[in-house]
Parts: sequence; C-alpha cells; structure tokens
Amino acid sequence: MRSTLMVLLLACSPAQATLVLDVGPDGFPVGCSGCGTASGATLGWAFSVSTTISIDGLGVWDEAANGFGSNPVDIGLWVDGGPLLATATVTSDSALVDSVSNDGAWRFADIMAVTLTPGLYVIGSVFYDTGTLGQFDTDFSTIAAVDYLGGRQVMLMDSGLSRPDFDLPGDEGFFGPTMRLLTVTEPTAVALFAIGLAMMLWRRRPV
Repeated sequence: MRSTLMVLLLACSPAQATLVLDVGPDGFPVGCSGCGTASGATLGWAFSVSTTISIDGLGVWDEAANGFGSNPVDIGLWVDGGPLLATATVTSDSALVDSVSNDGAWRFADIMAVTLTPGLYVIGSVFYDTGTLGQFDTDFSTIAAVDYLGGRQVMLMDSGLSRPDFDLPGDEGFFGPTMRLLTVTEPTAVALFAIGLAMMLWRRRPV
C-alpha cells in the first residue's frame, strides 16, 4: 500500500512550468537612459491570448545573470487599456530560470495563479537609468496561445510601475519582463481521485 501511495503521489506532481516568452541568442543589452533614478519607468510589450491560459509567475531579464544592483524590479500585468491583474517584485536574489540565450537568464517571483482568457493584455517592468538592462533587437519565441503585438512604454519618466500604453518606435522589440505558464497535466485529477480512494481503502483495512 505504501508503494502504491508513493507512485500516486509522484503521478500527482505538477508539470514543469514554461516561459510564455523567451529571447533568442542574437540580441544585445540596452538600458533606459532617462527612465529615472528614483522611481524608474515602465517598459514592456502587448500581446493577445487565443486560448485560455494560467500564469503563476512574473519574471524579468537579468543580463549576465548577475543581479540588478540595489534596485528591486517591479513587474505588472494588465488588461490592455484596463485593470491591473497581478504584480510582483523581483530582486537579485530571486530564482533564476534559464533562457535559450546565453547572455543572461530570467529572475522570477511567484504570484497567485491568474487566468487569462482570450483577449488583449500588456506586461511591463520598471527600468532605471542604471542597473536594469533589457534585450533589444532579438529573436524571440512565445507559446502557441500568445501572440506578441509590439513594445510598449510610458510617456512620463520616473513614474514607477504603471501600465505602458504607448507603442515603442520601430519593431525591433525591447524585452524586459516575461511570464511563467502554469501547466497542469490531465492525469493530475485522476491521480488525486486515486489517492483518495487508496486512503479510504487503507482506513478500511482489516484489523
């Protein structure tokens, strides 16, 4: 019985999460001169969702994977033109997630899972004059349910975290923030039912 329970518990383990967007190996690092030194300014990208997905983490690019200096990085996720859905703060000690690019990695903070139904959204992270670098003019890939629509910025510098509503000039792409997809395999529900059944049988075992 114990071995059966162990197998069922392993079957119930959540699947590994996936980056919603990852950068390629051919970009180069760019800062945000003029973003400000006190509160910084928000840059990011707009995207559409074609099928419902769930997000359980917000992350930001860490060039050379050596941290951001003294400034933590705030990240926000919004309905495009609408309300804030989630925020997170990432520091130089936050968990690293590998990228296809060898130029750096992503640092992530967990959030309570957010469901994104088909529609338009925008993600942004705060950049400062120093300490935070994004990937510019790079190839990138997204999961099948997400289409990249273009870079976004705010117009008021040193304004902190706020929804970036204005298109970035050009179409080269400037990537700071990303998201982590919550992936749950179908067998999970079956495994949970099996565990409950096994526990019930265990309680009813002959004395």
